[in-house]
Amino acid sequence: MPKQRSGKAEGAAANGSAAATVEALQPTPELAIVAPEPQPKPIHTIRYGDVRGSIWKSESLDKPTFTVTVDHYRRDKAGNEEVSQTFGSAELHYLAKAVIECQKWVEWQERRLAEGGRGVT
Repeated sequence: MPKQRSGKAEGAAANGSAAATVEALQPTPELAIVAPEPQPKPIHTIRYGDVRGSIWKSESLDKPTFTVTVDHYRRDKAGNEEVSQTFGSAELHYLAKAVIECQKWVEWQERRLAEGGRGVT
């Protein structure tokens, strides 16, 4: 709820009182601008046609873990990008290829980590 100003402060500001003017210009907590949290990004992306496989890394206590999300990207008639998790028969081949490549990439990273390497940071 916005901060309400008293008639006294507004009247004083109209009379030229500097203190009342400064008070009237103070931002209220409701109006404060807060920077948005940065969105996490995948550590690797594999794309085939309109299908995109994204690989995400999570840190656990003993070792990092990887997860995969797969999305179908396309443009609508107005040219805006649409994202869905449904795939038509025309995309199934690309879906299979993207998932297999994501699996290979995750296995490669896990091997590097097991051998004492850093993997992707």
